[in-house]
Amino acid sequence: ELELKEKSSSNDVESKFKVEEGKIVGKSKIMEEAVRRADKVSASAMNVLIQGEKGTGKDLLARRIHCRSERKSFVVVDCSIMTESQLERELFGEETHDMSRGHRVIVGALENAHGGTLFLKNVDRLPVQLQGKIAHFMKEKTALRVGGHTAFRGDARIVCSSSRNLRSLVQEGCFREDLMYSLATMIIDVPSLRERGEDIEIIATYYLNLGREKSAHKSLSQSTIKSLSEYNWPGNIRELMNVVERAYILGEGMIVEKCHLAECVVEKADESQSLQDELMAFAEMTLSDLERRHITNTLEHLSGNKTRTAKVLGITVKTLYNKLHSYGMIETKEA
Repeated sequence: ELELKEKSSSNDVESKFKVEEGKIVGKSKIMEEAVRRADKVSASAMNVLIQGEKGTGKDLLARRIHCRSERKSFVVVDCSIMTESQLERELFGEETHDMSRGHRVIVGALENAHGGTLFLKNVDRLPVQLQGKIAHFMKEKTALRVGGHTAFRGDARIVCSSSRNLRSLVQEGCFREDLMYSLATMIIDVPSLRERGEDIEIIATYYLNLGREKSAHKSLSQSTIKSLSEYNWPGNIRELMNVVERAYILGEGMIVEKCHLAECVVEKADESQSLQDELMAFAEMTLSDLERRHITNTLEHLSGNKTRTAKVLGITVKTLYNKLHSYGMIETKEA
């Protein structure tokens, strides 16, 4: 029987899945803490869950963890862009038995990541059936290819990212609890750009001139920096990169002005200034009214994320729920 194995040598695999560490820009303490945890865990073999909003730089941290480890190949699978059957073949590989072509083996990501790192992007989108297969692989270090009868063994360190809280998904019945605990041996929370305002100017300037000759470098005017700092960045660093790239092209001189920014950024910044002016106009209020306004504004600023709101305010989540209940913003059961 003819057997065709679509495999590569270990050297070929390492070369194909080699990755370079990217630069993480910023000096805020909250981001420095995330980087510190990433560096600390990189030398170990434990699995890592990187959580944060979309566009915050989770991929950069995953690459940093891998590049600072002893592991070789870095294999990436995005769980959000394939159907369940495609994703199963991508992860586990496939065996076909054809009379004319013989036994054909296609190696999947778990085998290619043997001795290396498997980065599961958007693991919160992993279908439940495949969650079971991944959980089995992590426990037994073996799995079957699609259509296969003989299990393969693998030693892949799993680093995964999620823009949704896996514990919440477990409570909703959308994610397996055993897999969540296996993946989240170490959890690294990546802050949103709103939480690292002091980094906005540094990041904007870095990406404004990234890859350009020094003679072509541009700078940001003070009004531009002010507008960038006052915008809430729902798309985080990815959105900021696009905004400054557009501004660079529109700016004819060596200084990027406020008028070169996207309209949504300028409009939101102006709204933010109007809100600040409004708050100043209502400065005469009771302490409890002032507290309520601050809590509700912070909650709105963080897109309703109660866990992050509580963290920013320096109170427990339970206290925040009690406050919101007293304001009539949530039901008793939810509080």
